[in-house]
Amino acid sequence: MLTKFNLLAVLVLLSFGAFAQDEVKYVPEVHGFTLFRFEQNTNTNLGRFALKNARFSVSGNASERFKYRTDLAFNSEGSLKILDAYIQMQVLSGLSLRVGAQKTPVWNEFMRPSVEARFSNFSYLSTKIAPDMYDMGALLTYEGKGAIPFSLSAGMFNGYNEYFNSKPAQHDGYNYSLRGSVEPVTGLNFSASYYKGRTFYTNNSYFTASQLPVAPPVTSFIDPKFFYTDIFSFGASYKTGGFLVEGEFLQRSFDYKSVWIEKFNKNAFYAMTQYEFETSGQLKRIIPAVRYDSYKDNNPILSSKQDRLTLGATFCFAKYSYSDIRINYETALSNNTNTDIISLDFLVRF
Repeated sequence: MLTKFNLLAVLVLLSFGAFAQDEVKYVPEVHGFTLFRFEQNTNTNLGRFALKNARFSVSGNASERFKYRTDLAFNSEGSLKILDAYIQMQVLSGLSLRVGAQKTPVWNEFMRPSVEARFSNFSYLSTKIAPDMYDMGALLTYEGKGAIPFSLSAGMFNGYNEYFNSKPAQHDGYNYSLRGSVEPVTGLNFSASYYKGRTFYTNNSYFTASQLPVAPPVTSFIDPKFFYTDIFSFGASYKTGGFLVEGEFLQRSFDYKSVWIEKFNKNAFYAMTQYEFETSGQLKRIIPAVRYDSYKDNNPILSSKQDRLTLGATFCFAKYSYSDIRINYETALSNNTNTDIISLDFLVRF
């Protein structure tokens, strides 16, 4: 098995080898992304320093019709993980096919590169509703470039939450996704997505017999092999100059096909706005931002609701790349939570 350093060396050698190509457009793009954070909970007086992201990526053109991308995470609980490893083929003008390991295109915040995150922590859509949406499969996308730009995509994936398994098991079905977005006027964008399939359930302690309304005759349903899920999302954004306003709603259903656990759903939404102020000197931009997000778990056994307000400001020291310092303050507004967190991020992309 390749170690982290051996794998890194191979990627670097491959990038140098590309200079033997006849045309410059085939030279790979090599990027890195590092995010270091200090955070402090003012209620509990607990804090920490943490390396949140340490990533390395290689992407480029292999031929006129084929592109590739490999994205590695070096800080995934002490191990190396491949986040993206796909090949993209330009089938026709505007029509592309992407195969390999990739993000499932379900909601906007998840599809956005981590380096472009607007706050220190993702919204409840990503952390509470659907944190397991990396997958392996095929995605067909058509992009229209006319007077009204739009895109349509359809995907088929393994599902089952086996993304980081180097040898996924064979199954008798696949998960499917549909997504569309349109920009009817400049700066205004609407998007909607639908995802359906099955996912392995990995949390063994989510349900216990004592939490159920009727004691079951067997316990096999408490740790089912998988559950059926449907995900729907709708998003809208508007950008003009330095001003941006954005919102998104996501709902996910959980169906265990069991008489002991009825079908239920979770939903969440966020609304945020920010403004980019151009500055002179070494500090290029200041971006204050505010976000409100809400989460509701309609599980009949363990229902919950959370609301949160996040205030932040990003100080950008590079105009066309990322050399940022970001400070955030988030406070929980729900009665059943008591959390106020201050975070300070140092972010560089090279």
